[in-house]
Amino acid sequence: MILLMDEYTEKSRLLHESLKAAGIAHDCICVFYNGYLPDDVISPYAYYSGCMAQQSGRPKYFNELEIPFGFEIRGNNSTAQLYDYEKRRAGIFYAEPRHLRNINIVDYLNEAGGAVFSDHYNKYGKRFAQ
Repeated sequence: MILLMDEYTEKSRLLHESLKAAGIAHDCICVFYNGYLPDDVISPYAYYSGCMAQQSGRPKYFNELEIPFGFEIRGNNSTAQLYDYEKRRAGIFYAEPRHLRNINIVDYLNEAGGAVFSDHYNKYGKRFAQ
């Protein structure tokens, strides 16, 4: 059986775990890859980009982000920001569960405060998309 889902949400996780607990053999394929899919869930993006290769490591904690000299990271339990003195330069968004403060996306901002580009990190602490 093939379990095909658009996004790996709480409901799809429950279905996936229920099928495993019932002993029903299946392949789980998730179209949207956010970098934090379980090891037994396949994503076409991760498969063709090489993100599914055996990797080791742990998620990147918010204060492990490489930043330019003079910048600082200010964070709390739900989000963090990168500042150059008092000028906000980036927003750091955490992966679920947020209280662990593992980086999911970093949105870099221009002078006007608009997003210029985003870095996406996976569960191994590697940047897989920009």
